[in-house]
Amino acid sequence: MAHDGFLRVSQCEAALADATLDLPFRSALKIAPAQARADVLGIAYASLTQHGATKAIEARALSSGAFAYATCVTTHDAVALDAEPADRAPLYADAWLTLNASGAIAAAARVGGVSLHRIDPTAMIEMLLRAGVDRDERICIIGGEAGEIAAIAARFKLNNVHWRPLSSFGHRKSARVDAAAQHVAKTRARLSIIDAAEGEGERIARAAMLRGDAIGVGVCAAGVLRTLVERPGFRVRIGAALRNARQGVRLTPAWFYWLCARWADWTASSSARMARWAASSSR
Repeated sequence: MAHDGFLRVSQCEAALADATLDLPFRSALKIAPAQARADVLGIAYASLTQHGATKAIEARALSSGAFAYATCVTTHDAVALDAEPADRAPLYADAWLTLNASGAIAAAARVGGVSLHRIDPTAMIEMLLRAGVDRDERICIIGGEAGEIAAIAARFKLNNVHWRPLSSFGHRKSARVDAAAQHVAKTRARLSIIDAAEGEGERIARAAMLRGDAIGVGVCAAGVLRTLVERPGFRVRIGAALRNARQGVRLTPAWFYWLCARWADWTASSSARMARWAASSSR
């Protein structure tokens, strides 16, 4: 059974990717076409569970095809998209996988009659590094600090990490994005982890994709490197649940009113969603 750095092929058959795998034994496996998307508050999310998203990323990385990226959208990202649609919309429209990392957005979708899973980026990347990656596989990491990268490499027994902090690419944002994208392309890693806030991770990944010479898949998840270090093992899931609960309790009035207004507009834009909301309200 071929391993080739990532999980064996039989474990990737149900994953989504738009590529044919180039395997060492010269056979090929056609990956299933992309699944349906759920349009919630102006963002088209992939209709995948956390397990399905993880397997999809494994399969895409295994293909060694043209670079694509997955992004994990938080409530803060959704608010920023609403405020800066021209700047932010292309980051999600061009993503190969757009995943929901917000419990509040998942709840709004559920009330509107749309099934949208919440993905825990830390647990997803932990699963990728623990079960999906061979210790000698080349891994590209952008962001974080030296101590965090050393701890992650030791914890997951990674021997071939190519890391650069964001500060090493300069201080001017546009130049930093281009330099980081060039690093992704030159590393030739099949899995890249990009930890940068305020949409900068997605800008780097999108720039790497548009270059045309990068391979593999990039996962954009702000703050994930710190949480991988702070909450090893099963504590990752407990910590994520606590963070999600705090997010719900500590929503600022501006965020709360924004979410209510956007939900009302989104629900009213569809007669089917309005009917489901009316039916649930009359019970």
